[in-house]
Amino acid sequence: NPHNTGYMVKSEDLYQPYQYKKITVDTAITDLATFGEQIGVKYKYIRILNPWIRSAKLPINSGKTYELRILE
Repeated sequence: NPHNTGYMVKSEDLYQPYQYKKITVDTAITDLATFGEQIGVKYKYIRILNPWIRSAKLPINSGKTYELRILE
């Protein structure tokens, strides 16, 4: 919050929040970069929007689902 700390920043100069949608994944993803190419989203943004993913793949146990945030 820049105004509370004495900085005067125009609202158009601030970073805008990412616009994303959520998709449900119920099968394992062996390579997030390839998955990103297939859906038209860069790997970088998959990682930024889903910081809970700790590796370059997403293993899923049977019967479990995850929600991934991806750019719109």
